[in-house]
Amino acid sequence: SSGLQQNNSIKVTGVVTSEVATIIGATVQVKGTSTGVITDIDGRYTITVPDGNSILSVSFIGYQSQEIR
Repeated sequence: SSGLQQNNSIKVTGVVTSEVATIIGATVQVKGTSTGVITDIDGRYTITVPDGNSILSVSFIGYQSQEIR
């Protein structure tokens, strides 16, 4: 064994919205890690997750947080 592990990371992109608008500056974080990003001026984000079982935690002040697999 070479000791190397296969990298199963996945690039995830999306848009955070409310009922009426996109959310600028929302935090999108891989649950249980320090990996996170902030949505841009269009509410968009791109984040790399370890694998397909990862959970994203989305939060913004004044809104209920949401977790998405």
